[in-house]
Amino acid sequence: MEQSEPVGSIGELLETSLTERPDRPFLLFQSHSYSAAEFLEAAARAAGLFDKLGIRRGDRVALFLANRPELLIAWMGLARLGAVTVALHSGYTAAELSRVLEHAEPAALLVDAELGPAAASACDRLRGRALLLAVGGKLGGALDWDRALSRAPAAGLAAVSPEQPANILYTSGTTGAPKAVVQSHRTYVLTGRGFSFWLGLEPADRLYTCLPLSHINAQAYSFMGAVACGGSLALRPRFSASRYWEQVAAAEATVANTIGAMLSILSQRGVRAAERGHRLRMMYNAPALPPQQHLEFERRFGLRLVIGYGLSESTFGFIQPLRGERGLGTMGRPRCLPGLTCQVRLVDQRGRDCEAGRTGEIWLRNPATLLEYYRDPTATRAALQDGWLRTGDLARCDAAGFYCFVDRRKHMIRRRGENVSALEVESVIAGHPAVAEAAVVGIPSPLGEQDIAAFVVLKRGGAVLAQELEAHCRASLASFKVPTQWHFRARLPRTATQRIAKHRLA
Repeated sequence: MEQSEPVGSIGELLETSLTERPDRPFLLFQSHSYSAAEFLEAAARAAGLFDKLGIRRGDRVALFLANRPELLIAWMGLARLGAVTVALHSGYTAAELSRVLEHAEPAALLVDAELGPAAASACDRLRGRALLLAVGGKLGGALDWDRALSRAPAAGLAAVSPEQPANILYTSGTTGAPKAVVQSHRTYVLTGRGFSFWLGLEPADRLYTCLPLSHINAQAYSFMGAVACGGSLALRPRFSASRYWEQVAAAEATVANTIGAMLSILSQRGVRAAERGHRLRMMYNAPALPPQQHLEFERRFGLRLVIGYGLSESTFGFIQPLRGERGLGTMGRPRCLPGLTCQVRLVDQRGRDCEAGRTGEIWLRNPATLLEYYRDPTATRAALQDGWLRTGDLARCDAAGFYCFVDRRKHMIRRRGENVSALEVESVIAGHPAVAEAAVVGIPSPLGEQDIAAFVVLKRGGAVLAQELEAHCRASLASFKVPTQWHFRARLPRTATQRIAKHRLA
């Protein structure tokens, strides 16, 4: 791929950025603040500690931590050595954690003692097979991270190729078991620079995230974006709808990242003075909102909402432009960086490129793409073909070059010989004034193919019968798209990144 300047490694970008203004605040967490110099020193000590413990280039180290500075410090220390970080979601149960650890086979595990039984179970499983370190308390057989770090020498920056693996990310698994995405130093460096470029970030910007640091969004967009622009990062342990705007205001954040249902949850809450007492000028989100809802959100909360599309497998994808036509309701246009080559195709089921207005699978070709699925050559071959990433997502492109998301291919429902987009049906159901959110899935039909089942969450105080929702759908949808089963729920199951876990509905 062409490039305008050398990419370098994560460690090189971090060192270049944080040494430019060492006294500036860089990482804010709860009531604690790290200056750029303090964070860089902590990362160097983490590298020294891991090196002293025998962790070498290419070794995998699992981090089972809640959102906290120690996760970022450990990750940056491992990046400096050329080791591979496996950040695991703090909400994993002991059973989920066991499966992932068996697959990853880490050389070391850093756990958050405050995560309780799951953390203890992880240590029990790996005791004698991996080095164990604990943060936030004592766990049997595990070294105390804080104590060991305070005694560790600072390690220099190792020579690490941009092509080397940096992280293994376990995907959200909305349709089943998660896959292990191997991403390179190149992807993280380019994504940090790209996010800064696409959103026009500057050194004065403070990025805010409460998304899990086990996910590509918080890692590559929020953290690496803050590094690349020379700004700072405000980190929170988790999303809190009731305290969100107070927390954003207290952090003095200027840009925030959200995902999934967070915008809907914030919009459904009653109007409060705090929602306009912040300094946010921009919020980045996926997926797109309908145009009217998009504008209403901006007006109510007093900020610019920018929609993008990316995956654990590729962080580039699409984004709505900051200037000119915005493409509201769409994912935007293909995103890239000056000097790089980034390509997009929409491919039909016969392998042909689609014309404007026709739906096809999104294929991406850019330098910020996964290396492989770890220990899964079959999935790797299926996803990577001649340098193209087959995303499994369906979209169409309009005459102005904006890409509209249609659905996940796996979420398409085959009924009466027709393909039905679950997202289209969900959008119609959610348009009913009593409905907070909805999910539809295909279920086996006694007539063959599938029927459609709808799972609905009502707004507080909302009341509606299935017959009324069915009539509401028939007013906007062809009969074969109307659900045949209706189920009302207090809430829908979600993945770690707030997406609906549809495999737990059917």
